[in-house]
Amino acid sequence: DLTEVRMSDEILQATLALRSFLFEAVYENPRATSEFEKASGILGGLWDKLKARPEPYLDRITIESEGLEAAVTDFLAGMTDRYAVALFEEFFVPRSWHV
Repeated sequence: DLTEVRMSDEILQATLALRSFLFEAVYENPRATSEFEKASGILGGLWDKLKARPEPYLDRITIESEGLEAAVTDFLAGMTDRYAVALFEEFFVPRSWHV
């Protein structure tokens, strides 16, 4: 005979407290938001490189069934931050070499 599903007051208060913390500490924190432009540049660069040269990185079956953009999106979405930075460095940062 229940007509609605809702949180208990205790869970609602904990959820609201967590939400407030996340907005203060992450979503609107100047230290965190200052990195957004850098992250956007990394992801944009990876997007362009992967679309131009998908073979060694993207799943061929996904490309064939869902399209190249979906395959790139899936690949980028599954990356850790460290892997994204390492791949960006591989694509864009020159390596030193000895003569």
